[in-house]
Amino acid sequence: MTDMDIKLKQEQREQPRFPCVGIELLYSPLDHSVIQGVGESLIQASPHDISLAGIAFDVNKPLENDQELLVKVKSPDNGEETMQTRVRWCKPLDRQQYRVGVSIISIEVKTKQKSAGYAIDPIGHGVAVPSGVSFICPACNERSWFVLVGQQEGVPEPSLLPLYNCGLCHTTRSIPSLLSHNREKITEE
Repeated sequence: MTDMDIKLKQEQREQPRFPCVGIELLYSPLDHSVIQGVGESLIQASPHDISLAGIAFDVNKPLENDQELLVKVKSPDNGEETMQTRVRWCKPLDRQQYRVGVSIISIEVKTKQKSAGYAIDPIGHGVAVPSGVSFICPACNERSWFVLVGQQEGVPEPSLLPLYNCGLCHTTRSIPSLLSHNREKITEE
């Protein structure tokens, strides 16, 4: 078993995590799956990483385990996704910041998350992201192998957003747009 296999085994998510920057993330607490005063209660957060089944983001106040949240993610390529989520963990960071991990309960309708194929290789300064991922391409609408072609650096450092090329139509896509498109496909099935 390689060091990467051990690291993946220690991860709590079943899906690979993708470091994430350059997208807008808003959340709001839900009360019995209902949001009260949506205009007043949407709170901006800083995304950390994202997968098909969950999201980790940074906030300035702690959230409780099992708390339900409405999360809105704006993707550079695919508009806005609205998800009902549940807080799975909350860890303190520096300077009164907290990292929160949520699992996705539903995206407008309840969905069953399916596994995508992937291969993991470290990039950058020991940050591990998939070097290739199998998803349905938003451009050609075919299941394709997406190959890591680079990363977009962001703020705060060392944030990064991996960029992948479709093996069939060669378009470049960000992880948020690939995940959003593939979540839509899962809900259609």
